[in-house]
Amino acid sequence: MTMGMKMGIVLSPFSSPNSQKKILEIIENNPNVTRKEIASTLGLSVIGTRYHLNRMKDAGLIRYVGTSRKGHWEILKDLPEEKE
Repeated sequence: MTMGMKMGIVLSPFSSPNSQKKILEIIENNPNVTRKEIASTLGLSVIGTRYHLNRMKDAGLIRYVGTSRKGHWEILKDLPEEKE
C-alpha cells in the first residue's frame, strides 16, 4: 500500500511529463492562474502542483514574476519533445 493510499489521498492519473505539459498549456492560456486553480483543473493537490511548478522552475521552463497577489507566470521554454 502506498503512502497516498494510507492517507486516503486520490493520486492523479497523470505522469510527471503529462502534468507538466498540461501546466504549460494552462499558463499559456492564463498567465495569472494560481497554483490552486491549476491544481483544481488537473485534479492534483496544491502540494503536488507546487512540486511540478518547482521542478519546472528549477529546469528553467517557467518563472513567476511579481508579487503573490499581482504576479504572473512566464514560459521561458517548452518541454523537450518525447521520443517514440
